[in-house]
Parts: sequence; structure tokens; C-alpha cells
Amino acid sequence: MKKETISSICQQKFKKCCLDLENSDTRVAIYFERGRMKDIYWKNRPELKRLANTLIKDKLLTKKEADLALGHQQKSARRIGTLLETMGFVSKKDISKVLSVHNKEKKNASQNLFNI
Repeated sequence: MKKETISSICQQKFKKCCLDLENSDTRVAIYFERGRMKDIYWKNRPELKRLANTLIKDKLLTKKEADLALGHQQKSARRIGTLLETMGFVSKKDISKVLSVHNKEKKNASQNLFNI
């Protein structure tokens, strides 16, 4: 995938578009809205780099709390970060810090995947 291809998608001014890309190691979905990249979803983010595991590793969350929140997540459509904050397990500030690192990692994963 070349930079020009993604650029042409952006210039098309699609209302909404999802570009699924993968190689042997990485799978990403890049979401576009109104001609701009809206989000990148790293479909096969390593288990140890997922939000709950990162918070456990950083000693901001216990395994028991994570399991409880993940159980609730299976019954709802809410994101795990929202549940962790709502349940009072992790502050919004701590979630934001971890998610900022996650955002950089998923951007790097997609860039490395396609040599953008």
C-alpha cells in the first residue's frame, strides 16, 4: 500500500470508509470520514499490549478488577476504558495516558506495515 493510495482515498471525500489492511504480522482497519482519517484499529494488538493488561502491568489495576470489568464488557457495548472509569477502578487521567501510548503504537504498526 502506497502513501498515494491512502491520499487518494482521503481526497475522494467519502462520507465514511474503512480500509482493512494486513500482512503476516499485523492487521489494521483504517477508518475515514469526510475525506480524513478518523481512527486506526489494530485488530491483532498483542495481548500484553491491550488496555487492561497495560494497566495491570503499570500497577494501576488488579487482575481481579480487570476480570470483573471484562465480564461486564461482554454484556454491554461499552469500551473497556469507559467501564474501568465508571466502576471506579482507574481514573480517566490514567486511562488517557495509557491510551495515548496505544494510539502511537497503532499508528506505528500501520505505518510500519505499509512503509508509509
